Amino acid sequence: MLKPYDEYKKTGVKWIENIPKFWNFNKIGILFIERKTKVSDKDYPPLSVTKNGIVPQLASAAKSDDGDNRKLVYKSDFVINSRSDRKGSSGVSPLDGSVSLINLVLKPRKSENGDFLHYLLKHYDFIEEYYRNGRGIVADLWTTRYSEMKNICLPIPPRQEQDQIVRYLDWQVSKINKLIKAKKKQISLLNEQKQAIINKAVTKGLDDAVPMKDSGVEWIGEIPESWEKTKLKRLGKFKSGTNLTSLDIDNTGKFAVYGGNGIRGYYNTYNNKGECVLFGRQGALCGNAHYVNGEFWATEHAVVFKPNSYVFGKWAYFLIIVMNLNQYSESAAQPGLSVEKVININTILPTFEEQHSILNFIESKLTYIEKLITKFETEINLINEYKTSLISSVVTGKVDVRNIIVPEFEPEELLEEVEEESLEEPEQMGEE
Repeated sequence: MLKPYDEYKKTGVKWIENIPKFWNFNKIGILFIERKTKVSDKDYPPLSVTKNGIVPQLASAAKSDDGDNRKLVYKSDFVINSRSDRKGSSGVSPLDGSVSLINLVLKPRKSENGDFLHYLLKHYDFIEEYYRNGRGIVADLWTTRYSEMKNICLPIPPRQEQDQIVRYLDWQVSKINKLIKAKKKQISLLNEQKQAIINKAVTKGLDDAVPMKDSGVEWIGEIPESWEKTKLKRLGKFKSGTNLTSLDIDNTGKFAVYGGNGIRGYYNTYNNKGECVLFGRQGALCGNAHYVNGEFWATEHAVVFKPNSYVFGKWAYFLIIVMNLNQYSESAAQPGLSVEKVININTILPTFEEQHSILNFIESKLTYIEKLITKFETEINLINEYKTSLISSVVTGKVDVRNIIVPEFEPEELLEEVEEESLEEPEQMGEE
C-alpha cells in the first residue's frame, strides 16, 4: 500500500492544491524555452503528434503542400498539439524531426529527467489544465498558445527523486501493459472468429451439402448454385452524404451525424432514414462499414448505401464487411474510394430467403462472442483507469515511492492503435 509524504505545502492553484514540502513548483516558462525554428520536412523528417506520443509521420496523416514551413523538433523536446480537438496529443519526442505549426515545441532548460516530464505532462490533470488556459469560440476548436501555457506551474521533485519515480512507474506500467496485451490478444482472437463466421456464411451459405458453382469472382470462389453473380450497384442506391461543419455538430441532439468512421455527434435534422449501410470515402480507414436503421445525417465523407427491397439491410452490411472495400482505395495524398468504381465491383446475391437465414445465423453466433469482447474491453478500461490514477498520484506527489525497491524487469511497451489523422473529419483536421 503506497503512503503519502510526511509533509506537504499548499500551491495556491486548483489543479494541484498540495505538493510534497521539498518539491519545487515552477512555471513552464522557467522549465522550458519555446522552440520556434522553422524547417523543411526535406531536412527534418515529418513527425506525427498523437495521443500515444511523438512518432514518425503516420501514413494516414493529412499531408500539407507546405512542407518547408514546419517546426523543428529535437530529441527530448516536449511537443503538444495546441488545439482542444486533439486533446492529449503530446509527448517528449524520442526523435529529431519536424511537426506542423499547430504544435507547440518546448526545449527543456534544465537537466530534468525527460521520462519524468513525459509522465507528468501526459497525465490527465495537466492536460485539462493546459486546455483550460486556452481560448477560442467553441470548445472543440479551443487553442492554447505558449504565452498562456508558460504560466502554468508544475510540481518538480529533486532529480534523484525524478529518477526513482521513473523507475517505479516504468516497472508498474510494464506489468499493467502485459495484462492489457493479454486481454487485447483475446479480443483479437474473438474478432478473427467473428470474421471467419461472417465470411463463410456470406460467401458459402449455411448448407455444405448444396451443389456449388464457380462465382466468377476471384476473391469469392465457389458459391451455391442458386446464388447470382451481380454488380454491387444492383443491390441498392448509392449516394454521398451532405456537408456539415464542426460548428453545426453537437455532443447531444436528436439525430446522429455519421462521418466516414462512425458517429461524429448530433444535429437537429436528418438527411437519410430507413435501413442503410454507410462506408467511408476517405482516409486510411475508408471502406469502414456501419449499419444504421432510422433517421440520421450522413456527411459528405460517408457513402450511403440504401438496399433495394429484395436485399436485407443487415445482410448487405455483412456483405460490405466481407468485400473489404478498403482494398479498392486509390492512393494519393489522402487514400480514398471512387464510388463509381466501387458500385461496379462484382459481388454475389443469394435468394431473399437465404439472406434472411444467413443473417439470423450470423447474429445468433455473434451474440455470445460480442458479449465476451465487451467483457474484455470493460476490463481493459478499468485497468487503464487504474494506470492513469497511479501515474497521476505518483508524479504529483500524492504518494511516496522513494523507498520502494524496484526489481529487475522486462520493459513492456503498449503499442496502442494510433488514431486516424485525416482530412476526412473536421475534428481531426491538420496533420497531427
